[in-house]
Order: sequence, then C-alpha cells, then structure tokens
Amino acid sequence: MKIATQPTSKKTYTQEEAVKASLDYFKGDDLAARVWVNKYALKDSEGNIYELTPDDMHWRIAKEIARIENKYPNPLSEQEVFDLIKNFEYIVPQGSPMAGIGNPYQIASLSNCFV
Repeated sequence: MKIATQPTSKKTYTQEEAVKASLDYFKGDDLAARVWVNKYALKDSEGNIYELTPDDMHWRIAKEIARIENKYPNPLSEQEVFDLIKNFEYIVPQGSPMAGIGNPYQIASLSNCFV
C-alpha cells in the first residue's frame, strides 16, 4: 500500500498533470478524476491548480481540522484526521467542505454536511 505524504510546497500543476495523477488515484475512472480536478482541487482565483490528487486535498482538510481540534481537550492529530478521510473511506466531506476547508485562496460556504 502506498503511503501518502503531506505536500510541502505550493507548486502549481497543469490541468493535464492533475487529471493524469488523479486517474491513477481513481484507478482509471476518468469521470471521477475530471470532476475532482474541476470542482475540488485547490485553485486560486486565476485557476492555478495547487493539488495533484485527492490525497493533497485530504492533507489540506486534515491540517485545518487538526488546527481547530487543538483548541479542545483530546484533539485528533493531523495524521488521525487524514486517516479518517483518506480514500473517501470512513468520513467523506461533501462538495463545499472539500473545496473550502483550508482554502486560503477563496471564501467558500462549508454548509454541506459530513456523511
């Protein structure tokens, strides 16, 4: 099993690079890869893409949730949050949260729920 690592830079990716990497992540599912890149990958207002795969998005979300968790007793770590949301397996943040949590480039509604 491949271990996901946290992204360390603010490198940008082309649409083609992100779709190709996401195709690998989604095991060849073109629709899933394109929808993820077009709707949920971290982008700035000029359309620059900062995430290559959903793992990058999951780390972004985990980092922000862990930041809030640290304000309370018995907080979950960034790794613990990541382990819960990675691969869309245990907790799946829906559309708006996937696009908005930890997004420094856009103000977004987080009104969707976690399922």
